[in-house]
Amino acid sequence: MLVNKKWFFNSSYYTSTSFKTFILIITILLFGHYPGYANKTPGEMQNKVVSFNLHVPASTQPVIISNADVQIKNNWASPLTNLPVSKNNEWKHTNREEIPKVLAKTPGTLIRDVFVTESLSLTREVWISSAKDEISTRQRLHNISQKPVYLKSLFPVLLAGRNSLQFQGESDAGNWDIMIQERLKNGHPRVVHPGENDKFEIDPFCLIHPEKSRGNTVLLIGYLSQTGHCARINLQFEQEQPIVLKELLAECEFDSCLVPPDGERTSQWVFIKLAADPNRLIKDYADKVGLYHGIKEPPRSAPSVFCSWYFHGPQYNEEYFYNDLNDLKKEHMPFDVFLIDECWGIKRWGDFTAIETWTRGMKDAADRIRALGYIPGIWSCPYLVDFNSNLAAQHPEWLLKDKHGERILFRMNDLDHWVLDTTFPGVCDYLEEAYRKLSDDWGYEYFKFDFMRAIFLDKGQRFFDPYATRLEAYRMGLEAIRRGVGPDAYISVCGGHYGGSLGLANSQRSGSDVVSIWRSNEIPKFRQNILRTWMSRLWHVDADAMMVRRREEKFHSDRELSLGLLTDQEANTIALNQYIGGGLVTFSEYLCELDADRKALYRHIIPSINSPSDPIDAFNLNCPTQMLTRIEPVCNQLDSWVTLSVVNWSDDPKTFNIVLSEEFLKTLNGERFLIFEFFEQKLTGLYKRGDTIAINDIAPHTSKLLRIAAWDGNNPILVGTDLHFSGGGVEISRWNVKNNYIEGAIDTQWLYPVTVSAVFPARNADEFILQKITVQPGQRNFRIDYPQNIDTL
Repeated sequence: MLVNKKWFFNSSYYTSTSFKTFILIITILLFGHYPGYANKTPGEMQNKVVSFNLHVPASTQPVIISNADVQIKNNWASPLTNLPVSKNNEWKHTNREEIPKVLAKTPGTLIRDVFVTESLSLTREVWISSAKDEISTRQRLHNISQKPVYLKSLFPVLLAGRNSLQFQGESDAGNWDIMIQERLKNGHPRVVHPGENDKFEIDPFCLIHPEKSRGNTVLLIGYLSQTGHCARINLQFEQEQPIVLKELLAECEFDSCLVPPDGERTSQWVFIKLAADPNRLIKDYADKVGLYHGIKEPPRSAPSVFCSWYFHGPQYNEEYFYNDLNDLKKEHMPFDVFLIDECWGIKRWGDFTAIETWTRGMKDAADRIRALGYIPGIWSCPYLVDFNSNLAAQHPEWLLKDKHGERILFRMNDLDHWVLDTTFPGVCDYLEEAYRKLSDDWGYEYFKFDFMRAIFLDKGQRFFDPYATRLEAYRMGLEAIRRGVGPDAYISVCGGHYGGSLGLANSQRSGSDVVSIWRSNEIPKFRQNILRTWMSRLWHVDADAMMVRRREEKFHSDRELSLGLLTDQEANTIALNQYIGGGLVTFSEYLCELDADRKALYRHIIPSINSPSDPIDAFNLNCPTQMLTRIEPVCNQLDSWVTLSVVNWSDDPKTFNIVLSEEFLKTLNGERFLIFEFFEQKLTGLYKRGDTIAINDIAPHTSKLLRIAAWDGNNPILVGTDLHFSGGGVEISRWNVKNNYIEGAIDTQWLYPVTVSAVFPARNADEFILQKITVQPGQRNFRIDYPQNIDTL
């Protein structure tokens, strides 16, 4: 027998991934399973570390990232500048450095290689974590010539051709499920198959799940750093049989900005990780983004916001404003912010002055809002300038231009607008002072900024500062605004750049504008919310407004915003969408017209639970139907539980058979679980791990909300309330189990009766007794006595 002596005598080989993989294959062939995994639960398998082997050549040859599940070949890609593109063999390797480096609070090793041509130096950096389960790479361009260079793009990742990304056991890319994220709030995060299209543009990350791969592999490729310049991932396939990858290209867009002699520009870090659980993988990625940028987790106090837009639109005025205030005087609704949306400065954007329909001015409006106990909020579009504004007349030089010297146009609400060039001297000072006026002089504390994409959407703009990128210009303006409103003001960005707002925005919109009508083209908007809940690690996610009014005729003849055509079941699902988002709660109604039963729906979502949901069927091609929410109750005497939202988005009845797998139960202790359905206020039963819950014939557009709590069978337990969708997560403030009764308290500003449901143990271990009591409005304390009989449910 021939023996490779290098392997035989190298003891490190026996602890290497290659040797472990060899032993794994031989063991499976001999015994049908690997003993190390034979007794592992699905949850343990999902959380296992998937490590990489890394080969980084001291040349322009591909960097190889591999393990038993996948092989990735990252090819060399020359920067795109105004200079002729250098061929790979024209780049000379001059230096290698291998040093310890902590990236996003994770220790690891950085391999840095420097390559040069006559005019440029390009540094390739490849980082691998100490656990070998995470890899990041980026490029750094250094202008070593005597002249400025125009930099268009850097390409830290280039997977070119069918052999550049290979999954074990899956050769047909047509079998890949790919979850893509998109840059703009109106973009559609979704799951695609390469056979449906051959080109996709992604920002900031994608998940690739080959259906037939060994080990239920999911690969994440995305941008770790997200400021400094725009970046995208271009994904393209060859429509052959089988379908194969043509290219996966990470393009860091520098917009032909100038790099001076001896100047440098650095690309974003591209992050690569492999796992079995897609939700865990996305959470890890979001946390890494937060840690890299020094972003703390948002506070558990996402506000609830009444918004004026989604009924009157731009026709909201003082008359309607006073009507809303009068209704709130008559019947207080316990939300936090009263937001005056777009209406107060129409055709004067850029001047920050109120129009004639607000005769008493915006300071007076803020004072009236505060007098009712609400936080004053105001909408604006910081980067847009109207043609007839004073700003445009006084400072035409402040307006952003293209390479031909023509002013950039941005169309909003069927009107063209000019755009501010935030790099022009004086513009950021103007924005800072304007927003200091809105904050300090007028008294607003909550700011919604719209159409922020105007400054970076067009790629043909030429900023006054030739060294600035689109994203740097975007962030310069937002930093100035933050200085103006102050550190304690709440900034909600709508239609901006997600990464570019990091650390400046308190919340960001996760989707497109909505209407109170159920249509098939509204489904992607629900999907926007569900597939962007991961952003809650970085800011409060705003799923856009909930509207549940009944109205069959338009209030304003030119707009359908005021319509309300939802059935009762659809209204429940619309409310549940806000809960699933787990962050900001926003709603819009003309309060004097709102029916009592529809108004009552808001008690189910206000206050926010501040816990985003995970889509269990994340790779659902239409829209995820099962969303899991972990509840950490405000009452520390209660253990945590989860809720499962089950939604039939389709137009036909649907049956769901839900297996209580580790995916649902991994955060809960115990072996038995009580399940309570919210809308029917019905205890479904007592289940064990692995049991199946059959939900038969859910009507179209209808939802079920299951509260799942571990139960030891010995002690009384809360199983739900009819107030908040969390089932006691925000409203139960005290829960004490005494010898023969439960003593508790409810804290809520909602003036509705609250039914509290609890389960008590019966004589037999598999039996239980359900007890309900109703706490009247204004009553805080309650008592639930032990049942006098042992009749079971």
